[in-house]
Amino acid sequence: MKLILLALLIAVASAASSLSHKQIRRMNEQVRTLDNRMDFLRNIAKNRPGAKKVLDADTLDGRMDFLRNIAKNRPAGKKVLDADGLDAVSCPNCVEFTEVEIQETLEAHNSARAAVNITVPLTWDNDIATFAANYANQCIGTNILAHNPNRKMSDGRSLGENIYASSGLQNGARAVSSWVNEKSNYDYNSNSCAAGKMCGHYTQVVWAKTIKVGCVRVKCNNIKNKFQVLCDYFPPGNVSTNKVKQKPY
Repeated sequence: MKLILLALLIAVASAASSLSHKQIRRMNEQVRTLDNRMDFLRNIAKNRPGAKKVLDADTLDGRMDFLRNIAKNRPAGKKVLDADGLDAVSCPNCVEFTEVEIQETLEAHNSARAAVNITVPLTWDNDIATFAANYANQCIGTNILAHNPNRKMSDGRSLGENIYASSGLQNGARAVSSWVNEKSNYDYNSNSCAAGKMCGHYTQVVWAKTIKVGCVRVKCNNIKNKFQVLCDYFPPGNVSTNKVKQKPY
């Protein structure tokens, strides 16, 4: 038994030889953190009353696979997952969202939606997050990241988009908070923004038909407000029917 254990230890040490002790320790800590967070979230999903449930256990399991892959395969937040959720796509300008930040970003969206009685919560979409990262990584813009002019994915899905910029590092929840603050600029009866004010970011957040979101954070040194948070949404909000702008909910 001791010989078998020794052989296993040698094999593990050989496989990990290309990584520093600090990298290995960080990966292990990330995986443990994700496992603990997963237990907490699964208990919430299983025990909350139906009307209050935000994520079910199956959804959490799927997100957990995604997050565990990030923790095990992503050095220093420089990669995002591709559409398969297996291989990695280089994103040198990405500033990694932690698993907790992803959850907080979702909760910020869904809290705003619940406030206007939207019962269908947004869920995280890995493919959309990767699509957002592939564009945001280009750092196109001057004061703020420019909107992607081609928000159509390879699978045919068209997306809505919100962008938040800051001179300092911010998380996704802070970005959502700034968009939701536009609520005071929006008049539901006229379905319009106050004169000279913005409200389109808010109406996208609370667009009832939107069910998926994926976000990315990048650091663009060439842009004045260098930290950017970009969220893409499916289906897109702020759309019109027969040239008449639809209400968000």
